[in-house]
Amino acid sequence: MRGGETVIYLYEGVKVKDKYDLIRFDSSGAVSTGMFDEDWLRLVIKMATGSGKTKVMSLIMTWCYFHKLYEPDSKLATNFLVIAPNIIVLDRLRTDADISTYYPDFFVKTGERDIFIVETKGLEEIDVPLKMERLKKWCADINQSQKKIHFDFVFVDEEDFEKYKPNSFEGLVKIFTRYKSS
Repeated sequence: MRGGETVIYLYEGVKVKDKYDLIRFDSSGAVSTGMFDEDWLRLVIKMATGSGKTKVMSLIMTWCYFHKLYEPDSKLATNFLVIAPNIIVLDRLRTDADISTYYPDFFVKTGERDIFIVETKGLEEIDVPLKMERLKKWCADINQSQKKIHFDFVFVDEEDFEKYKPNSFEGLVKIFTRYKSS
């Protein structure tokens, strides 16, 4: 995860915004600004095989997405194109990123820096436990990578909602704790 932390540090901490800023961090001396005709921001991470490049890439894309969503004048993207070198890697990326088609039902802002992701279900789908474990991990990852906004989640199924009928969102969060524990 250090690769993701490094990218976020370079962008947020050191304020790297272009190739001229980034070139200061090249210790090899092999890179020059003339190598890049484009003006778009590029942040490169060199990582060994099996060290979690796909995970770091998805973390960075998630950070970029929410940065653009919540930071005024953010220049980061909310759409991404991922190119794989061969079919084996592509199949692995598809498997790893399958959750990318998941859209939460609601976002609830409960405080200046607190956001709940709410997932509701009428019928239990076979992939719900996997989605909820991934959402739990995503919340942990995003909260670890930044401190400005705290993300949490709650899973609400229709049967229990009708049974308990919470009268506030705070009450709902206290009642619905499924998928919270490990």
